[in-house]
Amino acid sequence: MSIKTCPVVFTFLAAICLISGCKVEDKLSHKNFKELYSQDVEETELGSRVFNHALDSFTIFLSFKPEQVFQQVDPSIEVYQLNIHATYYENLEASVLIDSFTVKQNLGIIETQKNRIQVSFKGPQIGNAEIMEVKFRDARFAQEFTTLLNLEEPGIDCDQNYLPFKSNGTILTEDFLKINSPYRIIHSEFSGKPIYVTQYTGSFSAALPTFANEDEFSYDFQVDSTFMIEPNQPVTFTNSGVYAFSVDTFKRVGMALVAVKSGYPKISNPVEMMEALRYITSNFEYGGMEEANDPKKIVDEFWLQRAGSFERGKSLIQSYYSRIERANKMFTSFMEGWKTDRGLVSIIHGEPDWVYKNPKSEEWIYLDRKGNKALSFYFLHLNNPLSAKHFYLIRDPEFRESWNNAVHDWRSGKIPE
Repeated sequence: MSIKTCPVVFTFLAAICLISGCKVEDKLSHKNFKELYSQDVEETELGSRVFNHALDSFTIFLSFKPEQVFQQVDPSIEVYQLNIHATYYENLEASVLIDSFTVKQNLGIIETQKNRIQVSFKGPQIGNAEIMEVKFRDARFAQEFTTLLNLEEPGIDCDQNYLPFKSNGTILTEDFLKINSPYRIIHSEFSGKPIYVTQYTGSFSAALPTFANEDEFSYDFQVDSTFMIEPNQPVTFTNSGVYAFSVDTFKRVGMALVAVKSGYPKISNPVEMMEALRYITSNFEYGGMEEANDPKKIVDEFWLQRAGSFERGKSLIQSYYSRIERANKMFTSFMEGWKTDRGLVSIIHGEPDWVYKNPKSEEWIYLDRKGNKALSFYFLHLNNPLSAKHFYLIRDPEFRESWNNAVHDWRSGKIPE
């Protein structure tokens, strides 16, 4: 991939911030981050990874579909400019930004016509910065795309000291591996040493309804196997599960990734499509589905009965399973994204109108047709060694009515918005 990178441009704002810090309009926790979970971002297939290649600096890799960012490709233009602006914050509650910088990258027209491209840029480590907000756009247009990145202190057991490569040489920016595909994994400080791998297995059911009485989420992973990857050697994962990587034999987890089937994040297998109906079926109804001999027939009949016509049925299937796919892209942790609590809410209720992010929680708000708050969901961050991206929902019996209404819409051939 031929990408020309212009030097990093430190703005006047950044220079001032280095001296005294800059007051921002409001805390990040007061900002609406609904764009992070929007359909536009999902269609862009934005992926990211931070790699601490040195103690004092890191590299950020971004991958995306260029057709979404470079919406108007002009054959007469040979070089397109991508503007990237990165801002450091101490945390999500900070009202002062620490520093910022701008990177300008030039991409040839051939790059903009690819199905997916990857760009990278370097930044300095700043000791007390835990959050980086990255915005990027086609220099010709105002529309920006945003992602929030956690910055971790470099160290032997820090997952950002590991860098996974795909077989084509690009960096893995997703939160999952594909089974039966080769990967290569390096550690920034121990590139010539083997990496020890522990495979964990665990069975996870789909999330319970928002109104259910559920204890705080707990996890019970079992060690399935352990093995070693020789330096700079490719490795293929043949079984699903969570794989933990470490260069220290006394620590089982440095970086962890979940291995999934080749078609993921889409699901097209009839058994999986039937399983995903769990959210909009009763216990009795779903139990009957599990005993059926022909899952495809069950899925087709379910949607045809809801829709009343073949064409409407196709539309409902497209809408429902596109939400399943979107949840897998955005919320995969140590389990499939659609089975997580955030996946559940996004599938049943759609995109939230407001998203507030705090250091240890998220709040999703849905508005009614008059613009008033109708629903508010709180998700708490779950600390565990195998994923930093798992949240669980604070359930409430008062959500029963909104849940029943949304499920009724799906079952009546309507798409909850």
